[in-house]
Amino acid sequence: GNELRFSPQFEQYYRIMEEYDRTENPLALGRAFDTLREYQRILREENLDEIKRKSDGTPVMRRVRGEPITLSDGSPAWKRTDEWETFTHREDAEDMKRCIASAIAGEIRWPHKKPMSYDQANEVVERLISEIHGWDDVKADLV
Repeated sequence: GNELRFSPQFEQYYRIMEEYDRTENPLALGRAFDTLREYQRILREENLDEIKRKSDGTPVMRRVRGEPITLSDGSPAWKRTDEWETFTHREDAEDMKRCIASAIAGEIRWPHKKPMSYDQANEVVERLISEIHGWDDVKADLV
């Protein structure tokens, strides 16, 4: 088993997620926690305004976002484009926050739960970020 699930950070994360009735899907729960951990790592270890690069120094590329759309569960998305762009660590961290919110709000992941709007999920993400500390000790991936 993964020892990370016994970390104080995961215990606090789990308690907060219990308050929102979002603990029955262990895969979604673990992935959202791991994304939160990576978000915190970026804030601690990276120059946020530098372009994200691979280990060989070449820039990491992502698709340029097209026109904004709203998915059926209310979460924001963008139409797919064929253009590519570089991005900063700050932009990467903001994308991670959106991913966590989507994991919390997504009806597909929580079909038997009270629906949560994307705005409500963003509030949960901000709470997780503000209340859970001590991330320097959390090194391993959960999933």
